[in-house]
Amino acid sequence: MKTIKKVLEFVTKPDLKVSVKSDNIGVSITKSEDRKAKIDAEFNFPNLPEDSPLKFEDIVETGYSEKENIFSVCINTQRIQHQIQGFFQMKSHFKLWIPENSNIETELKNGGVELSELNGTFNLELKNGGINIDKCSGNFVTIQKNGKTKISNCTGTLDISCKNGPVKIIGADFSNAKVELKNGSIYYAFMPLDEGKFSFANENGKINLIVPKEIPYNITAKNVIGRFHIGLKDEYEIEKENGKKTLKMTRGSGKVKIDIQNRNGSINILEKPDTEYTYNYSFNFPEMEKIGETFKTIFTEKNGKDFEHKISKAMKVVDKIKEKISEKIDSEEIQSKIKDKTNKIKEKLKDITESQVMDEISETAVEIGKEVENIFSGLGKDISDILHEDTNKKTDKRRKKIFKKIKIFTKKSKANNHENGQSKLKILQMLNDGKVTVEEAEKLLDAIEGEE
Repeated sequence: MKTIKKVLEFVTKPDLKVSVKSDNIGVSITKSEDRKAKIDAEFNFPNLPEDSPLKFEDIVETGYSEKENIFSVCINTQRIQHQIQGFFQMKSHFKLWIPENSNIETELKNGGVELSELNGTFNLELKNGGINIDKCSGNFVTIQKNGKTKISNCTGTLDISCKNGPVKIIGADFSNAKVELKNGSIYYAFMPLDEGKFSFANENGKINLIVPKEIPYNITAKNVIGRFHIGLKDEYEIEKENGKKTLKMTRGSGKVKIDIQNRNGSINILEKPDTEYTYNYSFNFPEMEKIGETFKTIFTEKNGKDFEHKISKAMKVVDKIKEKISEKIDSEEIQSKIKDKTNKIKEKLKDITESQVMDEISETAVEIGKEVENIFSGLGKDISDILHEDTNKKTDKRRKKIFKKIKIFTKKSKANNHENGQSKLKILQMLNDGKVTVEEAEKLLDAIEGEE
């Protein structure tokens, strides 16, 4: 086994600019106790002989420009990975210490970034990697393609744009925040504040906000397919127009402006975390999040079929969802309850008239969607226990499936080295190292295959 270790130090000036570029290697950045910038890196190649001539400088380029006060790090594995057998079994550790007040830019592919105890501006761009930020302050801008984001106990301003992955922000002491997500869930826990501007937008997934009673809010929430779950004590009103629902509520001066928009998923606004509500497992079954839109499509399609045919098609959709749910749950008792609930939904479909659908198509679709989404009402804790007992067994099966899938692809990628191929192989390595869960690995693979 070949092990490469390196420790480097650079004496820098205040207000340092830091540029980090990396492919296939994650980076951790934290504050140093002095003005020095320090690198602590280690690379382990299990299939490379100890006497291999490979050096640190073959992988990493570093430099400091005193004139521009820029500290740069470029980790480039592309030029060596085809020369090393079993390259993706490499294990790495790469940590930077920099002055507390620094401005950071990152451009990472197939690797995540961790930041802690820093002040400044943070412009983070990632593809296939997570973001973890703790106890930092400043202006944060993140652009991310595939990966989860977690931000804890930070202050300043925030602008997040993410294509695939959950976003969780706790201890949020930001004065302004903007979070835009396409596929995944948003969780944002406010800290008390007097004024500010916040916006949250999602296309497929839930939006969960924790809004303490001390906040003088002015909330406007818009949704298309999905419910509102309001745990605040103030009164609110909901307007319905053209298939969209708009909720408005205000407390006190209303100087904290909160704008929320969602398409396929619920909007949950609570005063404090509601552990009971988290047992709602609808988000784990995306078929239910889009059921309203599915019914809307069925009932409005212009294919010459009569209304009875469309009702029958809608019932088949319900049966298909029931089958998918039953595949995930082995309990005969719970399967029986789910069967009863879905039968009630089918009865509801039988009662719908053609004129009702044509007059109020959007509202009817949403109401049916709610019925399906409520299949698990009252069953959450039971399901949670069952899933927990069976987690290891199912996770192992899914892990083996992922490994088999990538193993087949690896044979093809030897002759055709393209970007998505390398991304898949890196996801395998991240899974093997425990850097991503089985669920996260599956989502990343699906996102990459969607591009192909």
